[in-house]
Amino acid sequence: MRILSDPYYLIKCYEDIKSRPGNMTKGIDSTTLDKIATGWFENTAKRLRNNSFNFTISRRTEIPKPNSNKKRPLTIGSPRDKIVQQSALVILQAI
Repeated sequence: MRILSDPYYLIKCYEDIKSRPGNMTKGIDSTTLDKIATGWFENTAKRLRNNSFNFTISRRTEIPKPNSNKKRPLTIGSPRDKIVQQSALVILQAI
């Protein structure tokens, strides 16, 4: 938890995912990964240390399938939640 709640570690994970295709897509809260202030990383790290961080509740939407009249469900989470998810993923992969 000490590593996960380090704001510099969160910044590193942000830098790892910001250039991936699709990560600039707006999520449920209409935010993207660009122009995140350093205060967000510090605040998120503090909330992770205090166990008060909550992921944004994602909504599902239906998008059309290619070459079909049917639709498939799609859930796009908050891009900023992806930073915390990436930081947990890197730690778990190391273990």
